[in-house]
Amino acid sequence: MLSSLSSLADRNFIVGFLLPTLIAAVLASWLFQGYVFVAPVWEVVRKSDGLASLTLFVLAVWSLATLLSVFGIQLHRMLEGYFGPLSGEARSARYKARFGNEQVVLDGLMRKVDAGEFDRGQYLKRYARFLQDYPLAADYVMPSRFGNVLSAMETYSLEQYGADGAALWPRLIAVMPDGYQKVVDGGRAEVDFFVTSVYLALALSLLCLVSFAWSAYAQWHDGTPAGWGHLIAGLAFVLAAVMAYEGAIIRARGWGSSVRSAYDMFLSELAKRLGYEEPLDPQARKAFWTQLSSMVVYATPVDAKYRAKPAPPPKPGP
Repeated sequence: MLSSLSSLADRNFIVGFLLPTLIAAVLASWLFQGYVFVAPVWEVVRKSDGLASLTLFVLAVWSLATLLSVFGIQLHRMLEGYFGPLSGEARSARYKARFGNEQVVLDGLMRKVDAGEFDRGQYLKRYARFLQDYPLAADYVMPSRFGNVLSAMETYSLEQYGADGAALWPRLIAVMPDGYQKVVDGGRAEVDFFVTSVYLALALSLLCLVSFAWSAYAQWHDGTPAGWGHLIAGLAFVLAAVMAYEGAIIRARGWGSSVRSAYDMFLSELAKRLGYEEPLDPQARKAFWTQLSSMVVYATPVDAKYRAKPAPPPKPGP
């Protein structure tokens, strides 16, 4: 996001980071307008007649949004369960148990489908959701719902083709048409919007609850009325964070579908651009992409049999 000024003004940055930050800043200015250090900010937001002050407000919001975009990967990883409150062995074991239970249920339903005791369409619908919500192997199960949806996306190419997505994705982008790359980037921006909203809603909730606790202490100490509105707002922001988390999961499913489709459509083109012929046999194809992934990560050679044959020379004219 810091590579160029244009990237700080494109649609994906605005949707993913600037918009939720602006909404949070306006809400914070309104909720805490009674505080001495916030009152001037709220006046600027409400009146918008001081160009210099308004410019400073916009720059502050823009800077915070940029900072959030810089730490975007860490924000994602925390919600995925790599660290923080959604991580831990107990949570991992619980989600692995859910993964295993769903596999058992699906196997049972498949047998019923074969016996004509269960509708095949209903089975396929449930199986499709399973593929969206969980990776294909238990080793990749994460300790959060959001993490498992992203893990299903990230491990798809490895399970389906033997291709290491983390290593090959930067190269795959190079062969994608601009139009499809915009689809993938747009899906990521929508996920970023909800992920950013989760953290901002929690931050506002914490501020509201601290403000309420301070006002409650003041009421006990000198009879000043407590700020019950901040208590209600704090609880509302907790609910908003939960809703934003659900939104992140829903949008991550859509983003994952576009990423999986990118592997399906453009891996063969990537092989050609790198000077190789992708085998048609599924097992040979997996072996090829495993070798190519190893070449990218560990600089190991790819078997010469996969090298594309040179085009035959043109036939001489009459």
